[in-house]
Amino acid sequence: MKHFYRSSLALLLAAVCLFSIAGTAFAAELHISSATQAEGTQEAGGTQEGTAEGEAEQAQPSADTQNNAAPRSAVSRSSGQAEVTGITAVVGGSRIDLTTTALDDGADITELILQITQPVTIPAPKADDSQPALEFKRDNFQKQGTSTVTISDIQEDAQAGTVGYTVTVTGVRYAEKKIDVCAFELSYQDTAGGTFKQEFSVDIVTNLTVGSYSLSSARFYSDASTTVSKVTYRRNYYAFKVTIEDSALTKAEFTALDPDHFSIRINSDFITYNSVKIEDIRNWSNNGVSYTVVFSGVRYDGTTNRMLLDVDYNDPFYPVRSFDQVVEGCELDTRKNNDDDDDDDDSSSSKPDIPPPTPNIIISSFDYGGGNVTAARDFSLTVRFTNTSDKLPIDNIVMKATVPEAFTLKGSSNTFYVEKMSRKETVEKTIQFSVKPNAEPISHAIKFDFTFESVISEERKQLSSAEEISIPVAQMDRFTLNPVEVPAEIYVGEDQSFEVTFVNKGKTEVYNVTATISGNISQPGQSQFIGNLESGKEESADFLLGAMEEGLIQGEVLITYEDANMNVLEARAPFQANAIMMQMPPMDDMDVMNPDDMLVEEPAWYQKIPVWGWMAGGVVALILLAFIAKVIRAHRDRKLLEEDDEDL
Repeated sequence: MKHFYRSSLALLLAAVCLFSIAGTAFAAELHISSATQAEGTQEAGGTQEGTAEGEAEQAQPSADTQNNAAPRSAVSRSSGQAEVTGITAVVGGSRIDLTTTALDDGADITELILQITQPVTIPAPKADDSQPALEFKRDNFQKQGTSTVTISDIQEDAQAGTVGYTVTVTGVRYAEKKIDVCAFELSYQDTAGGTFKQEFSVDIVTNLTVGSYSLSSARFYSDASTTVSKVTYRRNYYAFKVTIEDSALTKAEFTALDPDHFSIRINSDFITYNSVKIEDIRNWSNNGVSYTVVFSGVRYDGTTNRMLLDVDYNDPFYPVRSFDQVVEGCELDTRKNNDDDDDDDDSSSSKPDIPPPTPNIIISSFDYGGGNVTAARDFSLTVRFTNTSDKLPIDNIVMKATVPEAFTLKGSSNTFYVEKMSRKETVEKTIQFSVKPNAEPISHAIKFDFTFESVISEERKQLSSAEEISIPVAQMDRFTLNPVEVPAEIYVGEDQSFEVTFVNKGKTEVYNVTATISGNISQPGQSQFIGNLESGKEESADFLLGAMEEGLIQGEVLITYEDANMNVLEARAPFQANAIMMQMPPMDDMDVMNPDDMLVEEPAWYQKIPVWGWMAGGVVALILLAFIAKVIRAHRDRKLLEEDDEDL
C-alpha cells in the first residue's frame, strides 16, 4: 500500500512539472506576441496616438504652446508712474547716448536700448515673457523688417521701492522729422497675471536747426493796394503789412501749423489796430516760406518809428520770430504835449479832435499742454486775453466760454468775471476740462465772448468782442493684435494654415487694415486686405505656414492700419516653429505591410507554443505513460501473487 502512495505522489509531481512547463511557454509566447503587435502598431500608424506616452504628450501642452497662448485680458493698474531713465542707440558698433548726442538723419540702429524704472506698485515683467510689444508713437523712429523686442535685466531696488529693466528693440530706422522726442507704447505680461501697457516719452538731442528768417518789407497802405510813402502821426490808415521770409519750414509745413492761431504782438507805441491776420502764403527760395502779416484799421501815433514785432508759431520746435525795425517814411510827433499844444504855427492844430480807438479784447495766447488732448482724460486750458488799447482802460469784463459737445467743464461754470483791465494789460484764466470718451478725433472749437465797458469821450459805452480757439482731440489707439499661435513642428514640404486675430478696442473706426506675413517661410509676402474695422469688432486673417528645409522658422505678422486722423500705424506679432523631415518606412516594409488594407488573423493559442515546449511535453508524457504502465503491471503481479497464496 505504501508503494502505491509513493507511486501516486511521483505521478502527481510529474503532472505538476508538465503543466508548469506548458504554462511558462504559453505565457512567454503571449508576451512576445503582444510586444510585437504594439511595435508594429507604433511603426505602421505614425499618426495614431494610442500609447500612454502619446496621450501624456497630448495632455501636457508644449512650452511653445504655452508661450503662444493669448494673455489674460486683465490690465495691470497702479498709482505710480513708469519712466524712461536712459536711451542708447547702437549704430555701426558704437553706443550713442541720445540724451547727449544726436543721431544722423536716416541712421540705421542695430539696437535701441531703453532703461525703464517704475515703482513696485506696477507689476514687473515676467522673466520668461517672450512676446513683449513696443510701438513707436512718432514716426521719427520706425521698426524695420524682422524687428524684435526683448525685456531683460529685471532688478528690484527694495530700498528705493522701484523696479528697473531694459527694453531692447532691434532693427530701427531713425529720421529727425523735426521731432526731438522718442515716444512709444510698451506692453508686456506682468507678474500679476495680466498685461501692463503704458505710453512713454523721452527727450532726445537732434541736429536740427531753426533756420533763418528776415523781414522783406514793412509798409502802410491807404487802401487795399496803395502804399503810403509818408506816414503822418495821429492818422488812421487802411492797413500796415509786414512780409516775412522764413527758411526753417516749407509752405506745407507752415500751413500745417495753423496760422490762424499764431500769437502776433507789435508795440503799441508804434501802431494800434483793430485786427490782424496772415495772408499771401507762398513758397520762397529753397524750400522756404514767405507770408504777410496784415494789421487792419491801423492808427500811427507818431511816438516812435521803430517797429517791435514778435510772431509766435505756438510750436515748441520753433522759437519766436522777433524783429526790431525802423520803418522809413514815418513822421514823428516832436511836440512835448500833443494834447495841450496850442501853437498856431502847428498845422495839426486845425485838425479835428479824433477820439482814441475803441478798445478791444483779444486772446493773445493759450496753452493746453501742446499736441493733442486724449479722449476720456482731463486737461487744463490757460487762456491769456489782452486789452489792446494803450489809451483806455476797460472794466466790468465778462468772459463766457461756449464749450463744444466733446468737452465738459470741471469745477466751474462757463462764465468768468474780471473787474477791470488797465491799458495793454493781460489777464490769465485757467479752465479745467474733461474730454468725453467718445469725442471725435478732430479739432474742436471753443468760443469766447467778451462783454466790457469803457469811457470814451466822457461817455460810458458797452462793448463786446469774440475769439475762438481750437483744441485737437486724439482717441487712444487700442488696436490689438493677438499673439500668433502656430504648430510647434511642421513637416518640410507641407503647408499648414493658421489664423491671426485682431481687435479694435478703441472708440473710433480704423481704416485700410492690411495683414502681411514675412520670415524664412516657403511663401513669404502673403497679404490680405481686410478694409475698415469698426470700434469693438474682431477680425482675422489666414496664412499658410511652410518650410523648404529643416531648421528653425522665424517670422512676423504685420498689421497696418490708419486711425481717424489718417496716421499710419502698425501692430506686429512674431512667431516661430521647427521644420522637420518626414520619416518614411523602408520599401520592403511598405510592400509587406499595409495596415489600412490587410487584416492579420489572430493565431490560436496552441499555435503560439514553441517547438521546444511541445518536445518537453512529449518527454513528460512518455515518462508518465511508462510510469502508469509500470504501476498497472506491478498491481497486476501483486494480485496474481495474492490469488496464488489463496490457492495454497
